[in-house]
Amino acid sequence: MFTKMEIILFAFLVLTASGANGSDFLCPNCIDGHCVTCGVRQMYCFNGCKNGYHGDNCDKECPEVCINCSRNFDVDKICHTCKDGFYSSSCENTCPSSCKSCTSASSCVECKDGYFGSVCQHGCSNCQSGSCSKIDGACLGACDAGYYGEKCDFKCADGCRSSSCYKNTGKCEECKQGYFGLSCQYTCGSGCNVTCDRYYGSCLGDCKPGWYGYNCLMLCGTGCESACNKSTGNCLQTCTKGYYGQKCDTKCGEGCKSSCERETGKCLLSCKDGYYGDTCSRQCGKGCSGSCAGENGSCRTECVTGWYGAKCDQQCSSGCNGSCERQSGHCQSTCKEGYHGPLCKPCDHGCLDKKCDSRTGSCTNGCRKLYFMYRRVHGEFCNVSCPRYCKDGCDQKTGVCVNGCRSSSKYGDYCNMTCSPRCEGTCNQKTGTCDNGCEKRAPVYGKFCNKKCPKLCSFPFMCDQATGNCTCPPNYTGSKCDQCIDGKYGRKCLASCLTTCKTCTTANYCLSCKPGYFGHTCNLN
Repeated sequence: MFTKMEIILFAFLVLTASGANGSDFLCPNCIDGHCVTCGVRQMYCFNGCKNGYHGDNCDKECPEVCINCSRNFDVDKICHTCKDGFYSSSCENTCPSSCKSCTSASSCVECKDGYFGSVCQHGCSNCQSGSCSKIDGACLGACDAGYYGEKCDFKCADGCRSSSCYKNTGKCEECKQGYFGLSCQYTCGSGCNVTCDRYYGSCLGDCKPGWYGYNCLMLCGTGCESACNKSTGNCLQTCTKGYYGQKCDTKCGEGCKSSCERETGKCLLSCKDGYYGDTCSRQCGKGCSGSCAGENGSCRTECVTGWYGAKCDQQCSSGCNGSCERQSGHCQSTCKEGYHGPLCKPCDHGCLDKKCDSRTGSCTNGCRKLYFMYRRVHGEFCNVSCPRYCKDGCDQKTGVCVNGCRSSSKYGDYCNMTCSPRCEGTCNQKTGTCDNGCEKRAPVYGKFCNKKCPKLCSFPFMCDQATGNCTCPPNYTGSKCDQCIDGKYGRKCLASCLTTCKTCTTANYCLSCKPGYFGHTCNLN
């Protein structure tokens, strides 16, 4: 491209060529290596300058940051192409540090190796080539050793051999010794002698001594003298002293003097003092003064004071004044105060002052007033609760409530019977009879208000409370209260007959007349 000035100059040279002395020279900075002297132009590069130079003779260098600048740069300061890392018309502005080239401070055209983003602000992750997509950071080649994923931002599992895994899946190419799984993420069993199957973890070869199982994760019995069977865990040789069983994992009885049989656990020698049984695992009674029989644990000597029984394992009562008989446990002397019977059992808790007859156990001072959740007691041994509804306790011999019932709905000697719900108010706490009769309009009668009025009563809720006979309301009569009294008729017997009628059915028809009258209206005398 030529500027307007260069085109005008070219035309001038052509027009004046016949009157000028033209000469051709070698000029190294001219684009074609030649320059001409023509008219007023001396050593002029007719076809332009090489990159990095400007001026008529291309003898001036462009600024260092310009690859190609304007022929007339001294005047217009225009750079046509900037070097990497610079921008603007004069290439005087610096691109962001991670940009290789840019058009502005906020738009990189190309990033330096190892960066991506609109202004190359993000670093590529673990890319082997160091370069990644400017748009999303995806590595353009393989990942560094030990990483995988599109952006190589995931670590391969520790168990991968050479820290190498497939870029797309993260699966290890091979596992290190002692690891298994698709990603070599699991460790082989602690007891594996060498390594284990890549996919299932089963140990390849035998387990280390002391371990068993397909993955060698289980320990052989503590008492195994050497190794155990890989499949079953059974010890291959004898058990060490003090253990028995197929796996030698059970301790011999603590009372064994020596060791025990591997199959049964029976002690090979007798038991230590204080133990008995085939396995010497059972202790002799605490009251044994010496050793006990190995087969059943019975003491060979007398019991220590305070103990009884064949094994001397039962304590005498604390109420004994001294010791007790070995076989029965009966106290050999008298009981302490507060105890009774041959075994000197404690007096019942209900006894006042906890005192009772040392032979029979009957309370000598009577019963406590309050005992067990504030319920009083009675009886010879003060071990029977007073009836629940007694107001102030009960007679200590008979259990009869002493001051009546604490509930108005109860009656009887023991306050264990319920008053009739039809009583008007309360009932007599001795007899249960309703003190104020029956409830009004209740169809019951009797002194306990527990009998129903006869069904034949026209008004079943009205009967005599003593006899049960029907009680008629005003204007009614008859055994069933289903007739009007003389002189009344109609609904509810409220209408009055003629004054001369004794009984009637209507105002104009008399059934019977008063003395001295006759006729269907009793109007004749």
